[in-house]
Amino acid sequence: MDRTELDRQVAERVRAALVACAEAAHEDARVRGLCWEGAWEAAIVAMRALPLDAPLGVEREPSVR
Repeated sequence: MDRTELDRQVAERVRAALVACAEAAHEDARVRGLCWEGAWEAAIVAMRALPLDAPLGVEREPSVR
C-alpha cells in the first residue's frame, strides 16, 4: 500500500469517528432536553474531546504519575 492510500484510509477513519461521535453526542443531548443549538454545541465539544488516536484503533498506554 502506498503512502497516499494509507493517508486516505486514515482520513476516512478520522472522518467516520468524528461523525459517529457528533451523532451520538447530539442525540444524547436532545434526549436530555437540550434545544437543537445546545445539542449541536454538545456535538462540537464531543468531537474536540475525541482522542486523536481513537479512530486509528491505537491503545493508549496508561499515564505514569
